[in-house]
Amino acid sequence: TVTEGPAISVDDTDTLFCINRKFAALESIFNLVTRDCSFSEMIQQVIDVSVEQVKSETGSFIEIDYQKNIMFFRSVSGRSSPQSKNLLSISIPRGQGVVGFVCENQQTMALSRVDETSIYLSKISDSVGFETNNLIAVPVIIRGVTFGCIELLNRVGEEKYTDADKEVLAAISKYSAKVIENRLNMAALAQTKEEKQAA
Repeated sequence: TVTEGPAISVDDTDTLFCINRKFAALESIFNLVTRDCSFSEMIQQVIDVSVEQVKSETGSFIEIDYQKNIMFFRSVSGRSSPQSKNLLSISIPRGQGVVGFVCENQQTMALSRVDETSIYLSKISDSVGFETNNLIAVPVIIRGVTFGCIELLNRVGEEKYTDADKEVLAAISKYSAKVIENRLNMAALAQTKEEKQAA
């Protein structure tokens, strides 16, 4: 006779589908290490992968400029309004809005409705003619310091961003940070080499 064991509850974050999404995302991210592209093109690929693996209407990579004490849009991606490229010329005072909170506190935030919090800056979406229903934002942290934030808007196929989405985006953020750090280190070494040659 076969004795049945206890029923096993499988969390959404542990499903094979979630694992496959993580694997596909990380494979795309690590491929950036050997790609011959500019820094901005690399960040664009990070956002493209994020929007694709965590199905969203649009997404953006917000970077922190610590010298100017602002946050700015490094890249945008997805099905957004024709004016969305205008985001690339917009800056936000550091610490403001959802992305400011996420960056300052180094924690993920997901909103099933953007009116759930007073810190959401609706004027940014309004300025480019885009209606935001829900969002998820995750910090990109390099050696304990927040480099920026990945923000996705309007989950496609779901009413809100799920726990699995958080897991996938967290993985993208973690390994994107490693790729970005590697690129920054290479740029610093190249600059040092040029300075020595010029001396």
